[in-house]
Amino acid sequence: MFTLIPKDDPKQALRLRRFFLAFLSYLVWTGLVALCALFGYFRLTLPMALLIIALPMLAANVGIYTALRSGYNKRFSDPSLTMFQIGVATLVTMITVYFVDQVRGMLLMVYLVTFVFGIFRLRVGQFLVLTGFALGSYSVAMGLLHLRHPQSVNLRMETLQVLSLATVLVWFSVVASYIRDLRLRVVKANAELTGALATIEKLAVQDPLTGVYNRRRLMDVLRQEKGRVDRGGPAFSVCILDLDHFKEVNDRLGHLAGDEVLKAVAEKLAKSARNVDCVARWGGEEFVALLPQTELAQAMVFASRIREEAAELRFPGLPGDFGVTVSVGVATYAPGEPLDDLLTRADNAMYRAKHLGRNRIESEPPPAPPS
Repeated sequence: MFTLIPKDDPKQALRLRRFFLAFLSYLVWTGLVALCALFGYFRLTLPMALLIIALPMLAANVGIYTALRSGYNKRFSDPSLTMFQIGVATLVTMITVYFVDQVRGMLLMVYLVTFVFGIFRLRVGQFLVLTGFALGSYSVAMGLLHLRHPQSVNLRMETLQVLSLATVLVWFSVVASYIRDLRLRVVKANAELTGALATIEKLAVQDPLTGVYNRRRLMDVLRQEKGRVDRGGPAFSVCILDLDHFKEVNDRLGHLAGDEVLKAVAEKLAKSARNVDCVARWGGEEFVALLPQTELAQAMVFASRIREEAAELRFPGLPGDFGVTVSVGVATYAPGEPLDDLLTRADNAMYRAKHLGRNRIESEPPPAPPS
């Protein structure tokens, strides 16, 4: 279904809203032309005035709207067609000025209204080009009037008006360009602030070394999952994973190598997890995977896959025979159970896996329900 303003393109929608605001200005200008004709200040009759002013103005605006609505404007460096629209308005103003006499000076104030539409888009050089175009077209109009209707032109007054118009438009161009620069700085500052806030939010929930979630974020998700299960939702499980003999890695190869091992294990763990899972660094060489809507048997399958994938990891820059293994403890949440108890059960299972030889998986059953 066709709409005057598209709903699927916010930038084009904004450009078209600005266009309709400018078109409203044209309608106001048409009203002024009609008043000038009614009061006898226009050298033509009212029908001829509207024909000469309104018809070209309408045709130009239909063309601009068609370009904006069809997307043809996107081919230009300025998709808003700002300079073109101001240029059209300048020509309309000059045609009107040519046919009026006594109120010519007052109508020149419309230039400021026209130039306002370029404040947030045009640079000072572009404003000065438009200023030159406005002054040149005004001078051409006055020259034609002097040739055809010399009695309607006071050269001294017209010279003063041209100089006044030049002064106003040049200063307006400088100030408008300054406002544009201020706006761009504000936009840039806001973008930098948004980026900084996003970084802060990311650091607040992310482990800086491995890139997975940190302990704080894990506890938040655990509380959310606990509330969901306590309201009757499906169970969730946690896996606590610990790298075997990790202290020997640091002692033998150095802490930088240890960091690379942690990052590789975390990356493998995150890739193996589902989008709904939460993988976090618990501390040191320990990681936790929170598995929503996962019973104990499914969690054991996940833990087994992680154990196998960790054993297959190889690390560029480290000795070729170097590898790591992990011990994993698994526990499933029991409705109403404190989270500390759940994590303790998973932790106990992980330590049991270590005591039984490492590189294995153990689980801890849920507590017996109260009698």
